Amino acid sequence: MKFKIYSILGIFVALISVSIPSWAEEGDSLFIDKTQRLGTKYTVTLKPVKLISDTKEFKVTTSRLYNERYMGVQMIVRPRAILATNFKDTIMVAERMDDGMSAHEYTIVRSSMTVQIYRDKVLLGKIQERLIPHGKGITLYNLSAINQDYNVLIDTLNATVPDEIMNEKNISNMLPSSCKNLIEDPYCNRGFTCTGLNAEDRTFYSQNAIYTGWGPNAHIDFNEKYSGRSSIRLQGQAVYPNKGASLDVAINFAAATPYYIRAMVKSNGYEGKIGISNCNNYIHLTDTKGEWKQIEGVLTPTSASNLGAAGDPHHP
Repeated sequence: MKFKIYSILGIFVALISVSIPSWAEEGDSLFIDKTQRLGTKYTVTLKPVKLISDTKEFKVTTSRLYNERYMGVQMIVRPRAILATNFKDTIMVAERMDDGMSAHEYTIVRSSMTVQIYRDKVLLGKIQERLIPHGKGITLYNLSAINQDYNVLIDTLNATVPDEIMNEKNISNMLPSSCKNLIEDPYCNRGFTCTGLNAEDRTFYSQNAIYTGWGPNAHIDFNEKYSGRSSIRLQGQAVYPNKGASLDVAINFAAATPYYIRAMVKSNGYEGKIGISNCNNYIHLTDTKGEWKQIEGVLTPTSASNLGAAGDPHHP
């Protein structure tokens, strides 16, 4: 076994780690934080965590004392999915992941009754905290399923939301400072909702995703990206509804109001378009010959709309 580091931020310290907590291993599990209980706000980060078995799952339970009972949740990491449970309800935080066997950073944040689940600083889902049958602060299960040189960072007092923009390296020129970005996931990190027609074969779904659309050939691409960890790849000639793909996002557009749209696009042999419902024109996406190019334009819907669409690739 290699080393583990347990960093606790306790009640008498601020912004620095101070001690190794009491802990004990029981079989294939590890109980942490025996003496310092989690408060009503807390942050637990595990990094790097890498599954080494594609047939096992890794679990993390966080719980806090509440009227002599325990409130908590459990995160479950599998090769193709991340789940969360409060031992009454279980939700699918993310699934259809192609990179589930890679090393990742996982963060669990409680600021209210809702507990947030992050992977690599990206919010993927939330679950309501509930009374659970047992509680021990923080417990890791199925340690044989992961690497042994991971760190556990614990803040028992503060709900510190990871800064997603730290992943992004090339975004300073994306929008003027005077513009408010209406896209909630501009970095394309949360994947798809997978609720569109014939979209069941898309990769990477998350509970917190905003992108929908029709067609199966849309994927989260971790190899080709302009900034950060990923991009969205639309593949194949678009033939509604079962070939190629479109990328849709719900935004409330006001009638007769101009909207400035800018995107970084890379293509090789394909063209496409960006449009808004109830708008008579669109922004043409030219073939960029394998280079990342900035595409921009202004669209004005003739009446109120709540849908914007991008992609729709086709041969030139």
